[in-house]
Amino acid sequence: MAITRKRERQLKRLRKSANKVIAEQRVVLDHANEVARAARGQLAQLTREQVGPTVRDVVDHRVRPAVASGIATAEHTVSSAKKTYDKNIAPAFAGAVGSVVGALELKKHPQLAKALSKASGGRIKAPRTGPGVGGYLLIGLGVAAVATVAYAAWQTLRADDDLWITDDSDDQD
Repeated sequence: MAITRKRERQLKRLRKSANKVIAEQRVVLDHANEVARAARGQLAQLTREQVGPTVRDVVDHRVRPAVASGIATAEHTVSSAKKTYDKNIAPAFAGAVGSVVGALELKKHPQLAKALSKASGGRIKAPRTGPGVGGYLLIGLGVAAVATVAYAAWQTLRADDDLWITDDSDDQD
């Protein structure tokens, strides 16, 4: 298929126009790159002067005190749990173990159990199996102590996203 001369001239003009537009676009892109380089330098300077100190200030005045407060709370909770364990749980557990050992010893000596049964008129019963009221109380106290320690650990180790939110009044200044 042959192209007419008129069509060839039109294509040639179009090619020249396209080349001219491409050259102009290159100039515009070069200028845009220069502006972007200058903006990048300004942004780096702004970051050094404004953002860095702001972040350091937030870390020093908000994050560190919050972490220190969380650690102090956890230490207090652990100390309180230890005191509760030492004061309430350990003695109750020791008393329960002593009662269980006494009951087991009584069960080992059937003659002693028979004699006690005769002496009390049959009111002494065989030791019960399974936990009683005291056992359930001890289990409850143990669960409470474990829950207290777990809650303290969770409070200490959780991510506190509120620490990273700036005040609205700071943004408006």
